[in-house]
Amino acid sequence: MKRRWTIILALALGACADDAAPAPDGGAAEPMDARVLADAAVTDAGQDSGPDGGDASVRDGDLTEDDGGSIDPATIPAPRPLGPASAHHVTSPDILFRWALEEPATGARLEVCRDRGCVDVIERLDVTGDSARTLVPPDPGATSRVFHFRLTGMQDGVLGSATSPVWSFVVRGAVGLAATASWGPIVNDDGDRFADVAVGAPAASAVRLYRGRSPAGTTPAPDVRLDGSTGLGHQVLALGDVDGDGFADLGITGDDALFVFRGRAGGLPATASPADADARLALGAEARAAAAGDVDGDGYADLVVADDAGLRVYRGSTSGLMDGDTLPASAPGFGRALTGACDVDGDGYADVVVGGTQSATVFRGSAAGLVPAGELGGSGGAGGYGAAVACIGDVNGDGYPDVAVGAPAAHAVFVYHGGAAGLGGVASVLRKLPGDPGGGVTTFHAEDFGAVIAPAGDVNGDEIGDMVVVAPTPQGMVTSGFIGYAFVYHGSTGGLPSSPPGASTAHRRAIGASVGFEANRVTQGMGFGDLDGDGRDDLAVGTPFRNGGAGAAFVHLGTPDGIPFAAAWTLEDGALTGFGDAIGR
Repeated sequence: MKRRWTIILALALGACADDAAPAPDGGAAEPMDARVLADAAVTDAGQDSGPDGGDASVRDGDLTEDDGGSIDPATIPAPRPLGPASAHHVTSPDILFRWALEEPATGARLEVCRDRGCVDVIERLDVTGDSARTLVPPDPGATSRVFHFRLTGMQDGVLGSATSPVWSFVVRGAVGLAATASWGPIVNDDGDRFADVAVGAPAASAVRLYRGRSPAGTTPAPDVRLDGSTGLGHQVLALGDVDGDGFADLGITGDDALFVFRGRAGGLPATASPADADARLALGAEARAAAAGDVDGDGYADLVVADDAGLRVYRGSTSGLMDGDTLPASAPGFGRALTGACDVDGDGYADVVVGGTQSATVFRGSAAGLVPAGELGGSGGAGGYGAAVACIGDVNGDGYPDVAVGAPAAHAVFVYHGGAAGLGGVASVLRKLPGDPGGGVTTFHAEDFGAVIAPAGDVNGDEIGDMVVVAPTPQGMVTSGFIGYAFVYHGSTGGLPSSPPGASTAHRRAIGASVGFEANRVTQGMGFGDLDGDGRDDLAVGTPFRNGGAGAAFVHLGTPDGIPFAAAWTLEDGALTGFGDAIGR
């Protein structure tokens, strides 16, 4: 008896503007004309019927009986995945999958899986065309939110024999939001379901990588030791997937270069140096680099580098990063801070924000690449505005990633919500006044709140993003209380909390040092990810002055109540100096 496949698809016609997606050929965005909302059912018997009532018979590696024997499965190319962005977070489980077809393929089989080998397939859809929207349900209970997908080409109902690379993504957010967008690449060099922690010690020209695991257990030894070029580890960057092979890549800066280490099955070797990097990009002395996400919608993650001369874009490709365009600086102090991989308008193109002296400039992604989109406003001249910028994920639960801008001289952070039209006006202002007893702190604390901002992921598992802000600088007037603390704030459907001038904003957790233990203060290093696969993100903070200057990093595991004060891991390397000055994110 010949095996037959019955594909059951539910289509909702007349998609709205939110369904717009970049065309695979780089042309104008086209609205989808259908949404696929149901799983595909596979059977071995019964009449085959496609969504239009016509024949939709498909057989693995063979010809359907009505194709006349004219189509060889080996001649059908595998589609090239375009989205959701490989090795990134997405803001809702209602996901638009996109791919590029190569003739003679006319469609694709989409398989969404719980494992990289796609042994456990949770959804299988056969689709005519180059996109499908479907609901990717999170696993029941507190389990990993990492999913994988692969594509197989189809031609007129015949399934090809070649499959695409397997891509992974992290699902957060609720069903039925206004948008679903990609943001925030993850550190995960071996492509498993656990995020990793990469800690830099630039004073010792070293980086150590610790792989996630379940259970987290006691503090592990490093899985990868990278040593070499002067200043190695000044920045440790989760780059996303720059070559489209389905594995997350890692970028590490030294004094004058950025080294790209591509992810791979089994991960990076136990010991490595810059000589083992897959690519080296020259950097200016004052340049800052950041993951850009996929700014042009071609399916490859890109990189941006900023300094006072402008913003340089390196485009991803099958060969890795390629030199691209340079956009001129548009404000004084341009390039003092940089963030990317943040699709703030949900159009399928990643966006970038560059900090300057009293400015934050937005660049919108498009089929042609990044395009200047003006400056954010509403700071009221707050001192130091633009010293830090960060894509903080979706902190108000509407499906659009949001952005925060620090003004450390004013001890403030300004939050802007994403939306269909891009970033809006100031949604909230968080403040921690130095020496001010209040805002959740009963004793005095230090200054420069907002000098460091980072996403915290979703540390309490409520499907809404959280944020961490550091006040790193000791202050003479502080004779008791907190110094160099990282303050964790939980998002909500109303966004992050806000305070008027002269008041401090209540936080949910503070991690750092107290007077007399200044060496334990948190400074720059900050990273997040689900290290133990329990469905909640975990937070890593660096304390590079600890242990007489040897440094350390602490890993705090997320719980239903958020981040606990006690760390699960204390990462140290007594042979190094300044360990924890940078943490990959």
